[in-house]
Parts: sequence; C-alpha cells; structure tokens
Amino acid sequence: MALNDESKTVEQDLFLGWVSKKGGGHGGRRNWKKRYFRLGADKTFSYYTGTNCKDEKGTGSLLECSEVIILEDNKRTKVVFHTPERTWNFMFESPAEQDYWVQIANNPHGDHQRFCKPSTNNLTGNESHKKKLVVLGDGGVGKSCLTLVYMGQAFVERYDPTIEDIFETQAKVDGHDFTCELMDMAGQEEYEMVLDGPIRDADAFLMVFSINKRTTFQRLQSSFQEKIMNIKELDTLAGFPLVLIGNKCDLASHREIRKEEASSLATQWGCKYIESSAKTKINVNECFEEAMRAIIRHTPQDAEENQNSGYFSGFFKRSTN
Repeated sequence: MALNDESKTVEQDLFLGWVSKKGGGHGGRRNWKKRYFRLGADKTFSYYTGTNCKDEKGTGSLLECSEVIILEDNKRTKVVFHTPERTWNFMFESPAEQDYWVQIANNPHGDHQRFCKPSTNNLTGNESHKKKLVVLGDGGVGKSCLTLVYMGQAFVERYDPTIEDIFETQAKVDGHDFTCELMDMAGQEEYEMVLDGPIRDADAFLMVFSINKRTTFQRLQSSFQEKIMNIKELDTLAGFPLVLIGNKCDLASHREIRKEEASSLATQWGCKYIESSAKTKINVNECFEEAMRAIIRHTPQDAEENQNSGYFSGFFKRSTN
C-alpha cells in the first residue's frame, strides 16, 4: 500500500534527514539530498523535498533489511541499510531519529509503536539555529573541492560536475557556535533553475571564481549577482552576508584577474576578498569562517545582546563556554 494512500489510517512520523544513491560523485563521493521522511507502521517509507509532503521523491521499505551498518567520522554519522531492493544511505537530523530507524530495521517484524519516537516538535527548532551557506560560481571553479577539503576530505583532481551536494558541520567562530548546512550548487547555466530555492533560503553566500579564468569572474557579476538580487529582492549585494573567493591561487602564473580588480568588486559588494586553493589547502577554512563572520557582522547588535529573541536564535547561538 502506498504511503500517500488516503485510506491509510496509521499515524506516520515526519523525520528530517539526507538520502543518497550508492556510489557516484567525486571519487565515489555520495550525492546527499536533504529530504523529509514518513515512516509507516508497515515499515515502508516515502521521502519528500518539503514538509508538506506533496513532492514525493521515492519510497522504500525496511521490512526485509538484512544488515545495518553505522559509519562514523568526525563530521557526521551515516547509516547504511541493506535491503533486497537496494542499499540505502541515510544521515539523520538527530541521534534520536537515527536510533529510531535503526531499531525499526533491526526489528522489522515487531511493532515499532513501542519504541520511543523522537519528538517532531524540535524539527523547526533545530532548523532555526542552522545557517545555510550556499556556495555559488561557474562550473569548474573548484566549489566542490573547496567544500570537500573544508569537510576534511581529500582534494580530487578529476572534474565531476555537481548539481547539488549538501553537507552539515559545526564550527566556532569568534566565540560563536554555528551549525551550518553547506550547499554546493551547480554552476552550469543549464542548471540555473535549481538555484532558486537554495538562494532564497541562504543565510550567506560564498561567491567563487577561478583566478585563471576571466569568464568565471564576469559571470559572478552578471547572472549570479542578478539572480541573488531578484530572488532576495535586494537593490545591492552590499548588506547581505557573503564572501568573494578567488580560487586556484596555486595557478598564479596563469592569473587573469588581478587582486586589485577582485578587491574592488568585494568593496562594491561590502564583503571580504579571499584567495584560496583547495589543491594546496590555502585559506580553505578561512573562506567558510569568513562567511560565518559575515552573518555575525550583519546581525543587529540588539539581537546579539538579547540571546532569547527570536531574531537572534534565527542567526546564531553564542557559546557559553
């Protein structure tokens, strides 16, 4: 029975997490997609792009799960479910939700209502503290490599165009604790339509070009700038959290954009200019930390002073350590 069948009366829980296809991506890197899941009493589930659950992206079942593998690294815990239909790769919003799904998979013929359900009330609360950093730029400028190296993965020489990759990490910048969702977006013109949602939800942008290719610098000033201003309804980018990044500084001998030229654009946008190299790990952390600093700078002082205000909690949380 389909999970969206209106005749189904069993209450279903809504979970926030990420799902990916096995393999693919940079050197076997998985393409993680943020999704909302509904898990039914019959151990079948559907996943959607939004909380209204109208746009179903896939279905599956944990009924005949043969093996559950939990993979841990210093950034995020991944759970692999092996079922007859396919291998599922999941990341969950909270440990409670992960434990819940693992219990279901390990007890497929039991009544999962007896397990302690994670509260769905904290779904919105957790999301409100999470900052979305969107990495934008033309194809081939090194957006994915910057993001992967920042996440602690190895630099990959081979170019594999990205449509959308999502990572989550935590960081402390200038005494402020951040939980960040890093969105590595497509740069090719044919994928521009997929940028609308991430741009609309973004708390800060990392605007990336390659110092050895002028067209990538020009496209930031044309299509990407225009798209952000239209979607965010801005008269100028100055005043919105962002950082301008000249990547591939290890190729300085092939430079086509002078530092002074890029710095002038950064001044126009009211942001900082950083030159980086994912290959040689130059200023990679600084790029993402500067995006977080931009969020801090653009947060009103009264919101910073009042940690209990809704506006403050929607931007960042000050460390009490």
